[in-house]
Amino acid sequence: MRGPFNTREKPYLPEDAVELGFALYAGSIRLNAGEFYSNFTRRAVRGFLERANYGAGLFGCDVGDLIYWEQRMGTWTAVQHAEMSVVMQSLSAMNDRALFEAAWGLPRSDRFDDGPLVDIMKFYDPKLAEI
Repeated sequence: MRGPFNTREKPYLPEDAVELGFALYAGSIRLNAGEFYSNFTRRAVRGFLERANYGAGLFGCDVGDLIYWEQRMGTWTAVQHAEMSVVMQSLSAMNDRALFEAAWGLPRSDRFDDGPLVDIMKFYDPKLAEI
């Protein structure tokens, strides 16, 4: 369970959580954005981080991963459920910090490998896991 914004893999990303969230949310638009857009987006990111309790202990997770999973995946998960739940059991990790904590507790070699995902697929749908 690692998002593409893992700051250990991309050390050029900002360390400050608000600036990191701004960089991740705004993407390359931020490079030429006007003051209104930049200020508004930073306020929105700051509000999200406060409401999501990012000031608490986050189990040693990478904040870039957590922002990706909680904020970005939040919109994609709704689509996943709308499309997949009608045909098969599905699981989403949206806003499930207990699941994140368990996954981040795995050895690094397992966490960055497809083995755990395949094992979960075998449990829910052995035929799909064979593909």
